[in-house]
Amino acid sequence: MTIRWTWAAAWIVGAGLIAGGCGSTADPAPGDTPAPSNPAAAQTPTTTAIFDGRWRGTTSVGNGVSFRVLSGQLTEFSIELDFGSGCVYRAKTPPTFDPVDAVFPIRTDGKLSFTFQDPALRTIVNVEFTSATTGRGTIDSTGVIGRIDCSGRTITSGSTPAGSFTFTKQ
Repeated sequence: MTIRWTWAAAWIVGAGLIAGGCGSTADPAPGDTPAPSNPAAAQTPTTTAIFDGRWRGTTSVGNGVSFRVLSGQLTEFSIELDFGSGCVYRAKTPPTFDPVDAVFPIRTDGKLSFTFQDPALRTIVNVEFTSATTGRGTIDSTGVIGRIDCSGRTITSGSTPAGSFTFTKQ
């Protein structure tokens, strides 16, 4: 019986020394107040499904922007670009669910960047969801590649409007 007690006591003392050497602390005794732990940093969502739904907003010059998020992927994006003199062109992604052409996955940090080409423009879009119901973005069309007819004139080349936009979940 003494041998077992000695072995058990040695094991408890040894375990305490090992734990103490590793920077661990023993469980607090009854009545002791444990030291407060530091709270963990906010975690990035592991799913972007919180953004699913229809979104609408306005550009910095008051034109419309809209899109849909389905299963954490942005689709059906459209934005009105002002070419001046009353010429407002609506650039939009193709009406297809082909991932190469029209579906853009949202990263877990709530951001995405994509380039799409509609019949007249090649457009670069940056989107940031700032909450589950709001966000902002920028657009930079790399140039007219087709034909834009509006306000009695035709635009077939040249630079295109750039700017920012904000949006909210509908």
